[in-house]
Amino acid sequence: MSSAEAIRLYRNLYRQINNQFTSVNGNLMWKNQLQSAFRAASAKTEAERASALRDARDTLNFLTSTKKYQDLYSEFNPKMSDEDRIKRSANRVGLGLPKTVEPKS
Repeated sequence: MSSAEAIRLYRNLYRQINNQFTSVNGNLMWKNQLQSAFRAASAKTEAERASALRDARDTLNFLTSTKKYQDLYSEFNPKMSDEDRIKRSANRVGLGLPKTVEPKS
């Protein structure tokens, strides 16, 4: 694997980690872990480096897919109240909820 591809992979991982973890809660642990992992991989043998980059590519794929899933879920999953959710769940299994009566004030 070329160093240009490794740098591109590092930048993409850095961007995903920053968007999903660091900017959300201000925790720098993930960013620091990524930096130390890439620095440690540079001192390894070629086979170990290839394995580490393959793991990094898989991690990037996982983070990207998770983000896409969250975006699609929030876009297409309707936001509903607890009452509507319970009513739909009951209807799904063939039960009907009794009508609730609002007390008169």
